[in-house]
Amino acid sequence: MGVHLVFFLHLTTGPDNTNNVLALAFGVLIVALVVLGSVWIMAHLDQNMATMTAHQAGVMP
Repeated sequence: MGVHLVFFLHLTTGPDNTNNVLALAFGVLIVALVVLGSVWIMAHLDQNMATMTAHQAGVMP
């Protein structure tokens, strides 16, 4: 991945590429927030779901 960033996107730490580095960092931050927020929401939804009884599952006694 680093090879792609340096050789194809020409992303270096020079003073003329400050905006590119900041844009990449912001994009990584947004992706991380979306992924971690989704996992957090799904974990809480799973935790708060009610358990299914035998009658709701369609199992006849």
